[in-house]
Amino acid sequence: MGQRERMKTTFFSGNCGLVIALVIVLTVTMDAPSLRAQVEEHFRLGTQAMARGEFEQASREFETVIRERPEFSEAHFNLGLAHEQLGRMQDAVQDLRQALRLNPTLRGANLFLGIAYYKLNDFSSAREAVQRELKANPKDPQALMWLGVIELADGRPEAAVTFLDKAAEISPKDIDILYHRGRAHLLASKKSYQQMFDLDPKSWRVHQVLAQAYADSERYQDAVAEYQRAIQIAPNEPSLNQGLGDAYRMSTQLEKAEQSYTRELEIDAQNLMAMYSLGQIRVERDNGAQAIPLLEAVLKVNPAFSDARYYLGRGLAETGQNEAAEQQFQQVIKQSSDSELIQRSYYQLGRVYRALKRPQDAQAAMQEFQRMKQAADASEAGKLEERKKAHAEQVPEKNR
Repeated sequence: MGQRERMKTTFFSGNCGLVIALVIVLTVTMDAPSLRAQVEEHFRLGTQAMARGEFEQASREFETVIRERPEFSEAHFNLGLAHEQLGRMQDAVQDLRQALRLNPTLRGANLFLGIAYYKLNDFSSAREAVQRELKANPKDPQALMWLGVIELADGRPEAAVTFLDKAAEISPKDIDILYHRGRAHLLASKKSYQQMFDLDPKSWRVHQVLAQAYADSERYQDAVAEYQRAIQIAPNEPSLNQGLGDAYRMSTQLEKAEQSYTRELEIDAQNLMAMYSLGQIRVERDNGAQAIPLLEAVLKVNPAFSDARYYLGRGLAETGQNEAAEQQFQQVIKQSSDSELIQRSYYQLGRVYRALKRPQDAQAAMQEFQRMKQAADASEAGKLEERKKAHAEQVPEKNR
């Protein structure tokens, strides 16, 4: 009679702050006459020691098992994991390779062999090992992630992006995958920008990229300076003045933003975003009369652009066209999915109804505005409380 023992244990492997938990379920079939009780006991003690993080003891137990059962591939595998945790990477490589010689289909063995090679800075061997794991398990997100990490370490961020994007698609909530994916994209972008700079340091494209990076980091004055340098080199290039206008607007320099958007439309009269932004600023600067034609032109091309419709309503109200303004705000409420925009539209409707001497409608609109505002405030307070609670749960009690 054969004896079957099912063993389940959790092993950990980490690098650069990255920790992977791999749950390995081993189903071992051995003939009872040849499997002595002490071998079973050593294997059990080894797996328990691994689970407790006592890797020296685990390695001793698995070494004892291997002396008695040298053909037991899972024992070589677990010994390799223990050696990897102890930082004995050369030993780990030997153990894992032996496990694979005995059982080439042993799941996870090529992955951890690749990790061991990676820690030895042997990126070529690491890549080959993890690729073998992926060939057997092409949708394993951890194998895809580690292949991306290896490519990053080998100075190949573009290749890393491919694997890390696939890993994120399979496991979209894995923080480690997202971290390495973001890093890969950042390094690939930096490499591309450096190549641009090396090819032509005076290119307007280089200044445009720098400006966009500064704007993304909310360094709007630096963004302005880079856009101005780009425009000096390429004064008639579309989109540069729009970017400059956006940077001015975010730094509340509305007059300069208006000038930039106007210049953009002189270069590219069909630029809808520049048209909308210019119309928005003119409304905010109490120049609804000049904003209306711009916003109407935007809505003619894109009738679903609710923000443009909202500012058209405000422009119409500023110029005394209250019935037309009412229609625009009602349309925003009907078509928009943005609760904040709907809330602001109710507020503007209240003002329009007062101007139209419709007090009951004005009261109803303001009541709806207040209801939505209170609901939004309560929701935000609830989210803040949840964040505080989550933070408190993450902080050890002794540090509170």
